[in-house]
Amino acid sequence: MAHQWEVVQTVSTDSEAELIRGFLVSRGVTVEKDSRLFTQEPVTFGAFGDVRIMVPAAELANAKRLLAELADEDSD
Repeated sequence: MAHQWEVVQTVSTDSEAELIRGFLVSRGVTVEKDSRLFTQEPVTFGAFGDVRIMVPAAELANAKRLLAELADEDSD
């Protein structure tokens, strides 16, 4: 059965996306990344685009809750 994927968060770097992906996966959430980044090498003045972190629609509410809890912990 194919999942209907929903964007749970959008970030600007692959590194940040990997941290969020790892956090969600460690809590049992299925995650896919959709990178829309474009970089021009060897020039490193920045990347264009973003990375979308996607979860199955059925897991969206749980993923949002987990990320909100993480944000609350970071603000303490």
